[in-house]
Amino acid sequence: MGNGAKGRGRHVTDSGCVARRGTVTNGRSDPTKQESGNTVFLNYSFAVMLQSANIATNAVTENQLKILAIANQKGGSGKTTTAVSLAAALAERGRRVLLVDLDQQGNASTWLGHTDGGEDLLNVFLGMKALASTVRESGVENLSIIPTSRIFAKADLALVTDPDALFVLRREISRFDETAFDYMIFDCPPTLGIVTTNALVAADSVVVPTEPTSLSTTGVANLFETIARLRETHNPELDILGILLCRYDGRTRLTRDIEDKLLTAYADLILPRSIRQNVRIAEAHAFRQPITTYDPTSAASADYRAVAEIVEARAGRED
Repeated sequence: MGNGAKGRGRHVTDSGCVARRGTVTNGRSDPTKQESGNTVFLNYSFAVMLQSANIATNAVTENQLKILAIANQKGGSGKTTTAVSLAAALAERGRRVLLVDLDQQGNASTWLGHTDGGEDLLNVFLGMKALASTVRESGVENLSIIPTSRIFAKADLALVTDPDALFVLRREISRFDETAFDYMIFDCPPTLGIVTTNALVAADSVVVPTEPTSLSTTGVANLFETIARLRETHNPELDILGILLCRYDGRTRLTRDIEDKLLTAYADLILPRSIRQNVRIAEAHAFRQPITTYDPTSAASADYRAVAEIVEARAGRED
């Protein structure tokens, strides 16, 4: 789509920003998952149930910690890019942010210059170390990180017989000085194991990044089913801040088709800002800087700043 060109769900503004036009309201009655091509979406009624119950609107006080899980059960969805870039964009607004890298691949950690944090985080999950003791500086003002590495892969196996395994992060955060940070952001693994479930049990809200591919959007459907179950059993306050469409390129038919299907399935759960495809993000990772500091004037920086503003508004912290 060029500037001003309209699709069914969004339009591209004169500045090139992708903004959602409105809510899709076509009636749907199939009580099962709907399958379109290779893409599986939740049925409309279930999505609306989640939407009406869970869209993140809970305000917090200035000194209250807001905990966000960045999650998708499919890798390659823009999850780590969103965790790092959103954390940096919030830090740029003067918020004190702690990024917790829970993905054993450690991509968020290496992005911010850390390669050896996995053993400390593993010891937290084994009850041998306090979470607060693993916080490190990131080199970005107002942004701290708890890094990880591949050794952290042992956490799921080590906790498999522990009856309290799903509450490690919630317990550690209860011992944390919650006034030290405004936001805690979890970069979750791309699988539903003990570590990801810990993050969802401890979080206030979930941001679900997805790229315009059938596999990534299938991960959205699977994650929403998981969230619904956890609300019933472990974290009734868990809400959905929104689905974030990443690597958006409105010129391609695939992107437009996936976007339309997401809007049809999830309506207002789609955040009103997408992350445009931008090679500068890959460059930022290579140079170990968030996009907002590597290229502050890039389209990706503008997009993540806009998403940070949405997060602030839904947390009741708008300027």
